[in-house]
Amino acid sequence: MTPEPVVVEDAQAVEIPDNDPNGIVRTLILPEGLIIQDLAISVDITHPWIGDLRVALTLPGGTPISLQDRTGGGAKKLVQTWHLQDLPTDKRLRGSNAGGTWQLQVADLVGKDVGKLNRWKIEVVGNG
Repeated sequence: MTPEPVVVEDAQAVEIPDNDPNGIVRTLILPEGLIIQDLAISVDITHPWIGDLRVALTLPGGTPISLQDRTGGGAKKLVQTWHLQDLPTDKRLRGSNAGGTWQLQVADLVGKDVGKLNRWKIEVVGNG
């Protein structure tokens, strides 16, 4: 039987500053002792030109993962879920402790347009 997922979410909309490589950083905290069997990272972003954006995740141990780097062209919404197998660190994450601080950074790397991170969430299926 698969355990119920642990879900943490930040649904507070935050403006992404224009042409700022530091962008915004939002934090979610997962409980200690949760061993990852499966994982999903979801974002909901609106922006006049999604191709201006870089989206990165920093794991509790400090490892950064690029989720999206200036792709998407003129699309106006990025509603995306990345699953464990989509991430370049999937082999290292499976079986590791999910507990700790997870950070999402969204940066607008081109001037002219302003967007918003509407929400993001982490879902972990695991033991613990």
